[in-house]
Amino acid sequence: QHVATSHLFAKDFDAADLAYDKAESLLPAGNDAFAAVLAGNRGNLRLQQGDLAGAEAEFRKALAASESVFGADSPRLVLPLSHVGTICGQTGRLDEGEQLFLRALRVVGDETVTSDRAVANVLSGLGMVEMARDHLAAGIAYWVRAEAVEARL
Repeated sequence: QHVATSHLFAKDFDAADLAYDKAESLLPAGNDAFAAVLAGNRGNLRLQQGDLAGAEAEFRKALAASESVFGADSPRLVLPLSHVGTICGQTGRLDEGEQLFLRALRVVGDETVTSDRAVANVLSGLGMVEMARDHLAAGIAYWVRAEAVEARL
């Protein structure tokens, strides 16, 4: 998997895809923790290739695998929830994106003490949803909250 990610960083997408295929073929059955990481990385590859549908499918796999390993209410779901929520927002599915972002905030708990970049991304995503709905004040309020999290990084 690290080899695949190095190809991804080098923008050698075909080599990255082949290396992710190899990593997936070596994946022991039932290793959902590794499957979640692999699917998340593949989602990033699809994003860099401009394939939003493929990225969403991979990020949804990462979310499902993470839920299997950590449970439906784990703070470890923030990143995959953020990824899927962002793609929903980018493809005009604002209500679905908003629900995913709000779920991410629920599993985090107290956002005022976190220093997790994914939480800042969730708040920023909620700001984008509100701005897309022409709710300027609500969007800015979310962005201010995102900046507060970013300041703790």
